[in-house]
Amino acid sequence: HLSIRRQRQMCIRDRYEECNTVYRAAHTIKGGAAMLGFEGIRRLSLLLENCFKYLREHPVVIDSAGHATFTRGIAALDELVKTLEAGTYDDGPANQRVDREEAGLVALYEQIKKLGESSTKALPADFAPQAMNILKHMVVLFKQPVTPQSRVQLAGLCQKLSQLTEGHDLWQKLILAVRGAVSHPQVPFGAVAPAIIRDLKAGIELLVAGKACLLYTSDAADE
Repeated sequence: HLSIRRQRQMCIRDRYEECNTVYRAAHTIKGGAAMLGFEGIRRLSLLLENCFKYLREHPVVIDSAGHATFTRGIAALDELVKTLEAGTYDDGPANQRVDREEAGLVALYEQIKKLGESSTKALPADFAPQAMNILKHMVVLFKQPVTPQSRVQLAGLCQKLSQLTEGHDLWQKLILAVRGAVSHPQVPFGAVAPAIIRDLKAGIELLVAGKACLLYTSDAADE
């Protein structure tokens, strides 16, 4: 149950099995700790269990700070269990160790829930056709020579995409990244256009499927 590896923290897309494995491990450790009276281990296992229980049903994109929080939490749990195996476990220091991780894991849990809930908000009935029509206009502009005017037009189309639906934070972040890329005077369209169109099309499909929590931006758009 302690083979909770770093890669299993990366529940970024639909890695249900990995999240479920960590959830079950944390759940088992929590149960054993509660039965034996190891309060520090029980508390930390519960914090991790809550996060991964939600993640296995609502896979969301977690930022680097979130991954760092998981890394610290899992490392802390490994440390506590190792002291238990070595016969040196003490609930006093253990609870102090958990105190240092608790606020971060609680905040991360709330962040995960917020991201998951934002993905289920209703879309306008005509969202998909309107969004795809805007995307077609963007493709046309990308095929034309790059001019200041074409950058302004593309930024305007990004604004229209943003206004089609509000309340989906990751969609808005995606649009913001795209708008920044097309507006930058030194970014050639040829370098970013394929990734932008791919990301936007995938984003539209995910929104329509009720999976906005899986939205992400490619490196090209982010840069």
